Amino acid sequence: MKCTFELNSKGFIKQRESFDLEFKEAFHYGDSLAEYIRSIVGMANNKGGEIIFGIKDRPREPKGLQNDKFDNCDPNKINQFISEYFSHEVLWNMETHEINRKQFGRLWVEEAP
Repeated sequence: MKCTFELNSKGFIKQRESFDLEFKEAFHYGDSLAEYIRSIVGMANNKGGEIIFGIKDRPREPKGLQNDKFDNCDPNKINQFISEYFSHEVLWNMETHEINRKQFGRLWVEEAP
């Protein structure tokens, strides 16, 4: 699946955050990683969803990622975190997308069975 979003005439993202979509300006480790995982598990317990990184808040402007923390994140670290705090298997993935010469991170999760 591809990371996509619609822009209005001012260049801001039309979509709003919802139960299955969140926007973050940057990707961080530590406490922020725990926040991302809680969101992902909540989405898995609903209908699935995604977090897109590189989107400035208020207004929702596609800035792109400003460093390589997302690209350098070890998926095993996220798997360990999930298995340590949650008992069910969570099917997720992370990928980077280039849109208009800017890099965006996408963390997505499928609906849990």
